[in-house]
Amino acid sequence: MNSLEKRIDEVLSQIDFCKIKKVMEFLDWSYYNDDSNNIYGLVKTAKRLLENCWENYEKEKKDYEVSTGGFKARVYKDGYLSLHFILDSGYEFEREEDKWMF
Repeated sequence: MNSLEKRIDEVLSQIDFCKIKKVMEFLDWSYYNDDSNNIYGLVKTAKRLLENCWENYEKEKKDYEVSTGGFKARVYKDGYLSLHFILDSGYEFEREEDKWMF
């Protein structure tokens, strides 16, 4: 196992995939691919996202994130990995007071 695989496994070990599966079942939320709707599939999806992020980070050496089906994987510009499962989020596009700044 190489260093990146160990780092990804460390991130994955901090995620409660059973809890994610329970929430998805409660919300009647499933992926189009039935193979992803079990614990193994959720782990596989999350791992693929982290690997994809790292590949792009290696090319550009800047923050990179990718998401699908509730998962958001990110590599920060300093090389740290993160993984989140998001049910809902919000952010502002532009503040009114910033529109008039020169």
